[in-house]
Amino acid sequence: MEIKNLTGLDTAKYRYCAKCGKILPLSHFENTSINKNGTKFYKEVCKRCEQNKQIKPVVLEKIKYLDSKGNVKVIEAEEIAENDSPINVKLINVFETFVPIEGTNNYWMSNYGRVVNNLRNPFKFHVHTMAKHYTVNCFDIDGSTIKYDFYTEKMMGKLFLKNPNNYTKIWFLDGNKSNYNYKNLVYLSDADYNDLMYKGKSIDDIEINQEYYEYPNKARSKAYAVFIGIYNRCYKRDKYTNYHDCYEGATICQEWLDNPELFVDWYLEHYYPVKGESMAVDKDILGNGSMMYSPQTCCIVPQTINTMMSNSKKHNNPNYTTAADLPLGVRFDESKNVYYGEITPFGHDEPVPLAEWSTPEEAFDEYKIIKKADIVMMAIKYKNYLPEQVFNALMQYEVKPF
Repeated sequence: MEIKNLTGLDTAKYRYCAKCGKILPLSHFENTSINKNGTKFYKEVCKRCEQNKQIKPVVLEKIKYLDSKGNVKVIEAEEIAENDSPINVKLINVFETFVPIEGTNNYWMSNYGRVVNNLRNPFKFHVHTMAKHYTVNCFDIDGSTIKYDFYTEKMMGKLFLKNPNNYTKIWFLDGNKSNYNYKNLVYLSDADYNDLMYKGKSIDDIEINQEYYEYPNKARSKAYAVFIGIYNRCYKRDKYTNYHDCYEGATICQEWLDNPELFVDWYLEHYYPVKGESMAVDKDILGNGSMMYSPQTCCIVPQTINTMMSNSKKHNNPNYTTAADLPLGVRFDESKNVYYGEITPFGHDEPVPLAEWSTPEEAFDEYKIIKKADIVMMAIKYKNYLPEQVFNALMQYEVKPF
């Protein structure tokens, strides 16, 4: 690594990392000692490089990513671009990955257009609000601040779009200039750009041959973590765990148990992101109440739907023997000797008691109508995201008493 000329560096505020070669604030270095005059001494290597040194390197054979149509594709190791800057923030989905912004030491941009920095703390990342243009702070050799300006789509082009013809124009495929998903951006020649802008042509009239840089992502490791979570809920239930009763008696199909990589492949092929939601594997919607996780019974849905569906079937709890004898959603009021349904509708925090009835069957009939309506409303709310098979199954779902 080439050693920088450190003449003029304000060593009272900044330090040069002997590993990565960056000029960083002193807070990015570990303090080793203080002399009698109060002078602090720091390590020559920054905290981030110290941490990376302890991380066992991962040999990548292949990664998976989403193509422009949302289909999962595989790319081999020799085609994967290098990226040694792990970012500790909540990802939009398992395919999001961050790479350093050129010209800066502490800023990264993701393949979905998000910008983060760790200027104040090397291990804490600030997520910027999405914007068309950014002005960020960089450090000169003497520690002084330099303002660095860039437009989001231009920087996305440099980091994620291959440009062998050195085109300067970028086009948004779906016409939405706030959708910075890298697969929504393409480089165009001046002639094609002018045809789209001024001559009434559509993007379908233009021949697109855009290729992209793909960086390591956390897709496979995230999918495997999901499998481990399902396995633990099925087979590691004991007094020390706190799993919901809906997992009592649940199993995993033999093919996934024998080869978890098959689950990983299934998960990534069926995965889709929903804004503002974490995604969960559900076995009830397609499995009609099945207790087995398998390719035939499972689907991926927003966590909100998964939670709603886990509350849409009967779970017998030995600690509540009276409730176990009653249909789903039905309660008994001993003081009045009546039965009533109780439901917590979507978007509500408190359960809502329904009408009072003389029999549990009557109380369930009312509960079933309202619960079914709640499921239908949820399906419609997420219709634009859900696979057609999942949407249809929700619309036809039967609420059963036991």
